[in-house]
Amino acid sequence: MSVENDLLRHFLAAIASRTQKALRDAPESFPDFAAGHQLRTPVQIVRHMTSVLGYARTFFIGGTYPRPDPLPIFGDEVIRLHQMLEDLAGHLSSGTPLIAITPAQLLHGPLADAMTHVYEISEISE
Repeated sequence: MSVENDLLRHFLAAIASRTQKALRDAPESFPDFAAGHQLRTPVQIVRHMTSVLGYARTFFIGGTYPRPDPLPIFGDEVIRLHQMLEDLAGHLSSGTPLIAITPAQLLHGPLADAMTHVYEISEISE
């Protein structure tokens, strides 16, 4: 496995752990908290993160990633996000080659975008 892939896997793990930390001990009403007009709720942010990471996965498998349909339970949205993170990490572990993007572009594009949303959730949960 390349050093770049190791670093990308570490970054994915950081997204996962920081998301869990931000969600730990969140009140039951947290998923639907509206911080303001036309701002995403935490459940919408998590779904968007899954979508962004699904887009990142297309650079390994090709095709497109449609926006995921809402799930009725917030915990299921979080599980789906973590499954996407695990899937991406699996492609990195197995050495699946990237299509039409460099590791740096993957990091600075969709992965950095997902991490930005982790910080959004953290700010809301404080």
